[in-house]
Amino acid sequence: MLTNNPDDTKQKMEDYTHFLKDTLKPNLAVALRARNDTQHEMDEFVTLQKDMLLWENNLNCPLLTLEADLGHERVRCEAQVVDAATIFVNVGYGFHVELTCDEATRFAKRRIELLTTKLKLREIEVIRLTDHVTSAQEILEQLARMSS
Repeated sequence: MLTNNPDDTKQKMEDYTHFLKDTLKPNLAVALRARNDTQHEMDEFVTLQKDMLLWENNLNCPLLTLEADLGHERVRCEAQVVDAATIFVNVGYGFHVELTCDEATRFAKRRIELLTTKLKLREIEVIRLTDHVTSAQEILEQLARMSS
């Protein structure tokens, strides 16, 4: 319960400020980073799926050109694949599995479905935390008006 005692109001403002700064904002930053990472991973599998469909539609083309990651997504280059009967796909946790194009397409489709669900949950968490930050800021404003 809020009181008009200036010392109580000042203490509550400090508590809410610390809660906002030390808990809510860091949690929101983590949730945003997780959402962005999930979106990035999903974008990569969408690209893989498109590349596999493109290759399947151009079977007469002797070379398949793809973008290759040379080092932890920091260095990329275009690579020409002579025999794309099998490709290596990052399946997570640093593991790469050799898959046929059909297997890679099916894997990408399932992974996109999983990541879509995961992305929706992460988006809900971001919205929830954003609402909490907004509420905490409104409470601080109310406490500031009360102490004036």
